[in-house]
Amino acid sequence: MASNTVLPLSNAKRGAQSDSKIAKLPQSSVRAASAASLQELKIKARRCHTPKQFRELLEHLRAFIPFQKFIGLWGYPSRTTIRFIFNQGFPRDWIRWRLTTGALWTSPLFHEWLRTKRTNLWCDAVKQLKAQLDPELLRRMKQAGAQYALCGGFASPAYFVLFAAAMPSAASGRAHLKQFGSIVPFLV
Repeated sequence: MASNTVLPLSNAKRGAQSDSKIAKLPQSSVRAASAASLQELKIKARRCHTPKQFRELLEHLRAFIPFQKFIGLWGYPSRTTIRFIFNQGFPRDWIRWRLTTGALWTSPLFHEWLRTKRTNLWCDAVKQLKAQLDPELLRRMKQAGAQYALCGGFASPAYFVLFAAAMPSAASGRAHLKQFGSIVPFLV
């Protein structure tokens, strides 16, 4: 019985020692490990051809960006049509509302994104265009847990691919915005 009690304590000591060794790693080693993982993400993205593979890719993405929900839209802005929606966690009634009301096509934020093609944090973008936005859209975005979504993708006159990753807070979104912007091209 005594040996059973000693083992967990000695394992705990070993775990604490290894944690302290990890904490003492040079910053360049941490960056190199992160770059290697990012390279792995890029390789997996190139091999991704099915929704199942894309879901697996998103799980790998969570190691870099701790999103809560994810959605991707593929469509044609000139024809105002959406060809495909990939949804992981957003409420279906919110998606239906956006589609049936045309909220995507009429949103000044969507048009601004098509124009600038810049990745943004939804709550920060809203501050610039709040006067032009429908209050119902703001309410529904908050209700769906999408008010802190990172948004980005690819846009051309021929077609667009738009991704939104809902973050737990504005601070978390701002902290991961640049990284999301660098990863989005591989997701596209």
